[in-house]
Amino acid sequence: MIGSLMMCVSVVVLFCGMVLGIAMGISEDFALQAAHAHLNLLGGVPLFLFGLYYRLVPAAGTMVLAKVQVWQKNRAGSISSAAS
Repeated sequence: MIGSLMMCVSVVVLFCGMVLGIAMGISEDFALQAAHAHLNLLGGVPLFLFGLYYRLVPAAGTMVLAKVQVWQKNRAGSISSAAS
């Protein structure tokens, strides 16, 4: 459950980062380059890897720490990309 949630959120985050990168490339305005990098490399990729781990090791996904990690990572990722 937690693994699937994290993988789905990572796909949404990576899609947003890709759309931002495509929009920057089309307009040739790279002012949001740092937000684009944060969304892709610090937002989407770790979420996908965490989700993959929780899918491969289901017992780890049932712990309270896994639920805390989901909410903390989502909140920290949105704050860091908004601050960039």
